[in-house]
Amino acid sequence: MLYDSAIVFYYPDGKFEDSLKNALGLEEFHHLRDSLTQFNFIWRKWADSLRLKQIVTDARLIEFKIGNGIAYTIKLTKLCQPWGIILFYKNLYPEFITHPPTFPPAVHTSETQTLKQQSKKSAISRTGIQNDDHLSSSKKPADSLPFLKRLSAHIIQVFTPPKEFTYEGPSASAAFHGKVLPQKVVSAFVDNDVFLGTDLWYTHGANITWINPAWQSNPLTFLLHPVIGKSYDYYGLLIRQNFYTPVYNTYEEIQYNDRPFASYLYLGQFKVSNFPSFRMKFSTEFDIGMLGPSSLGQEVQTFVHNSNKKPIGWKHQIHDDIVLQYQAEIEKSLFFVPGHDITLESRLQAGTLYDKLSAGFAYRFARFDRRYTNDLPQRNKSVIWKDFFAGAQIEFFTKVEATTVFYDATLQGGMFNHSSPYTLREKDVERYLMMTSAGITTMFKGISLGANVYLLSPEFAQQKRWHKWGRIILSIAY
Repeated sequence: MLYDSAIVFYYPDGKFEDSLKNALGLEEFHHLRDSLTQFNFIWRKWADSLRLKQIVTDARLIEFKIGNGIAYTIKLTKLCQPWGIILFYKNLYPEFITHPPTFPPAVHTSETQTLKQQSKKSAISRTGIQNDDHLSSSKKPADSLPFLKRLSAHIIQVFTPPKEFTYEGPSASAAFHGKVLPQKVVSAFVDNDVFLGTDLWYTHGANITWINPAWQSNPLTFLLHPVIGKSYDYYGLLIRQNFYTPVYNTYEEIQYNDRPFASYLYLGQFKVSNFPSFRMKFSTEFDIGMLGPSSLGQEVQTFVHNSNKKPIGWKHQIHDDIVLQYQAEIEKSLFFVPGHDITLESRLQAGTLYDKLSAGFAYRFARFDRRYTNDLPQRNKSVIWKDFFAGAQIEFFTKVEATTVFYDATLQGGMFNHSSPYTLREKDVERYLMMTSAGITTMFKGISLGANVYLLSPEFAQQKRWHKWGRIILSIAY
């Protein structure tokens, strides 16, 4: 057990090291070791300058004495990184180091105490440890900050939530609570009913997503779900545009008893958490944008149609209104055998655009079981294309879900602006919907390509048949 301040450099023991070489191959083993120990020399030099105790160990368990009667235990065998650095200050929680020192080593012995104090403050700020209740009141230093500065700091903290720990390395796993996956991914999909031979109702949708660990620092992150248990988390921003037309979009007059022209455009932030121990996925999303002409649905559809099929009924579209939307979705595997899952899935949408509640079942097949761990595309330069058939991830799903509709602004008009020239009456909106879908995805060398099809039951009383559309998805890790 460690009682005094120290920096710990931990390594795998000989047996574990041999197993890593066999599992990874020598080239990947040395690449992993070098990437995880690249800052060791700099930290040793820094520790020497502060006369900080250095410990090198291949132990499988380390205990740190935090305060009176409090011990903090780390099982190194449970960590995702076989090599690493732990910085420990007396009476504070240990910190895992994945970066070089942000402060220079001491040059003169007289500066040692000052740098120790500075480094201690930096450790507290980086780990997000704000609670010192484990210290006795006699040991707590006096607060020298003026009241207004303390108040402003608390306000800033509310809107700038602490970062989760981000693993940098190909062997990332959830050893602690809320680990942010290091991958950076750009993804896009296009929905269109033309893929399945129609051009009506929900006729086009486009979505671009940017996943990056940096988005956990976005001030709006506090609107998303907090850290819940041991999970693999990732954050993203998105932009989405959908538009809808009646059956005959080239008619100039209002088409009563049919869907009104409508479109929306919004920006959103989301967070996804995968829980491998529960085989569960949970996500939340917050969106803000516009419904109506400001969303540019008319301009986009007019641009993509040729001169003979110009949609000219957009002058009767639903008028401008604000979109404020929140969505939460949960997926839980009910039955699993290697490669196959039966899942229960539920989604809640609430806001000024949709108020809906959905639930359903899905069958999912995956060649490699990654859906509830790190399911993002992973860029790997060492893999070559001739290994595609041996190493490509292949996924397939089919799903059926039921939805209860409480409000749909694309049918009923905006929640605040009631001046639209034509909307459906509330009694004509179908309150219970069924949807079936299926899709296939392949993933290799950080590139993912997928295709889905959807079949939706009538959304309003005058709609006499189910609607169908297709989706093409492309994701690239960079």
